[in-house]
Amino acid sequence: MKQWLEKHFKLSEYHTDVKTELIAGLTTFVTMAYVLATVPNMLASAGLDKHVMFTVLILLVILTTCAMAFYTNRPFALAPGLGSVGIVTAMIANDGIAPAVTAGVIFFSGVLFIAISFLGLREAVVKVIPVSLKHAVSAGIGLFIALLGAKSCGLIIANQAKNSLGFGDLKSPEVIVAVIGFIILLILKTRNVPGDMILAIVLTTLVGIPFGVTALPDSLFTMPANIGSQFMRVDFMGALNFAYIPFLIALFVPDFFLPSERFSESGLRPDIWMKTETFRALTNVLRWMPWRPVSGLYSECRV
Repeated sequence: MKQWLEKHFKLSEYHTDVKTELIAGLTTFVTMAYVLATVPNMLASAGLDKHVMFTVLILLVILTTCAMAFYTNRPFALAPGLGSVGIVTAMIANDGIAPAVTAGVIFFSGVLFIAISFLGLREAVVKVIPVSLKHAVSAGIGLFIALLGAKSCGLIIANQAKNSLGFGDLKSPEVIVAVIGFIILLILKTRNVPGDMILAIVLTTLVGIPFGVTALPDSLFTMPANIGSQFMRVDFMGALNFAYIPFLIALFVPDFFLPSERFSESGLRPDIWMKTETFRALTNVLRWMPWRPVSGLYSECRV
């Protein structure tokens, strides 16, 4: 087993061992585990089956992360990015676009990404784009996700009469629990607690029980949901509508900029990051499954 790991992952070349990689893998999982709670709930707010989305999400993370490991041998785990999931949620819930059509738009966004990657344009553009612009894209997506969360809990509501946003019922249990959860997250972040995001979700979930916000499950264990109802439900022709071009661009832009920023900020050694073949391999893996939402990246922090 050790020889197989050495042959495929070149542990000695990167000055690491199985124990270090196991710890790094566990650290990565704790860092990204919050998507297991957030992504299905976000999609459920758009009318999709939360249990089916949860099963699909797990399968997606396993397949794409294994592709990253075996195809590029780079220390990254992949999962759907909250920014793109938020856009998909808005397309279905706010704009009334059918889920199958939305999947088609995601697919064509992936096709566009692959085309630009194979033509070599992405590598050239990413190298000349100012870092400040990349940060601005990240900040904008972060604010968008924050707005979705604030609307979901009722902290912010739409005032259609004034065509603006305003505060909701600040005394409602949902808002109180959301604010408490936000404070918990800030405290954990400032203290650099490992797994701060997932820990904040767990603590906020517990806080929500006495407030009546958290619904207790009927059982602790259950079989995975049947994904047959959603498998390959893609309306390609329906997505070929000029009215959906803004959504395609909205999905494409973070796809284009954010992954490279995550790589460069992840602490990956420069000698690994700057290899041209590595950059291209990582770019290809990011769209290994073009129909999925854009991947977020989580470094294993390999030293």
